[in-house]
Amino acid sequence: MSYLKVAPFALLVMAGSSAMAQSFTVATFSDPTVGQAFASSSLFTFNHTTSQLTGSWIDGTSSGNLTVTVGSTTFTNSSFSMAPVSATAVVAGLYSLGAGSAKFSTATDPDYLTISWNSGFLVTAFGFGSTSPAGSVTFGGSSVASLPASTLSQGSFNFGFGNVQNSGNTQTSTASFTASAVPEPFTIAVLGLGAALALTQRRKTR
Repeated sequence: MSYLKVAPFALLVMAGSSAMAQSFTVATFSDPTVGQAFASSSLFTFNHTTSQLTGSWIDGTSSGNLTVTVGSTTFTNSSFSMAPVSATAVVAGLYSLGAGSAKFSTATDPDYLTISWNSGFLVTAFGFGSTSPAGSVTFGGSSVASLPASTLSQGSFNFGFGNVQNSGNTQTSTASFTASAVPEPFTIAVLGLGAALALTQRRKTR
């Protein structure tokens, strides 16, 4: 079985898990680059040479307005930062991620939301995410204080890539985002995709 034949299986996993998943949405944002020039509007960069994923969005200098909703509160003109996260190749297009954190801020609130994780998955064509308990996803920042503690007990998040561009060993992309209290469809799909690709590799070696 080839990698291309595995792709439809991964899409089916995504569709099926999307229908089954029920979750409380902790935070979300839509792709802020819609309608903007892509050249100055990437949120994430993945370097295939260094195997590192980085992310940033600076209000006032990036194209588009990053608007993030946390619970029932909306934060406009947001900035976003994520220090480099190490990635280890599993099979082509699929990586396991090391620990990391993503912080959201505004001019008046330097840390209204921080998401931290111990491990995660990256699928270069789709996005990246993590889910508890394996990824130990936690939420912090001023905005989460108003959320019920029970909603933060089983954290998960995903950044869904858009406008993926490749130049040499570097991939840039925009993204939309969702953080929830239970595994989101993306993270379930990543596990399914990983299992499918692993099965493919095993069959090739037989």
